[in-house]
Amino acid sequence: EEEEEKIPDTPTSLESLHQLHKKLLFLERKESGTEDSLDGSDIECGEVTLEKLKSALKSERKALKTLYAELEEERNASAVAANQTMAMINRLQEEKAAMQMEALQYQRMMDEQS
Repeated sequence: EEEEEKIPDTPTSLESLHQLHKKLLFLERKESGTEDSLDGSDIECGEVTLEKLKSALKSERKALKTLYAELEEERNASAVAANQTMAMINRLQEEKAAMQMEALQYQRMMDEQS
């Protein structure tokens, strides 16, 4: 099972496609109750068709596309939150400056009266 986790989910080369092929064989054997090694010695026994590999690849790409869409949503939400935070900071700074000006005017009025 440790070797199963090392195999990349989405094949990026011919070698990783071969590893995906071995992984599918391993999973099929596991489901049928016969667990064999992934060294490739008995690949001839298992029938993994091109259609199954294409289906697995299509499934992996669909999952990857979904994850990228979710990541983009999170990025957009983060950008919106950052913009709202900056707008609030600017508004608070403007309010603070206005209050300081008002306090300064009151201070001058108090100084003039005394």
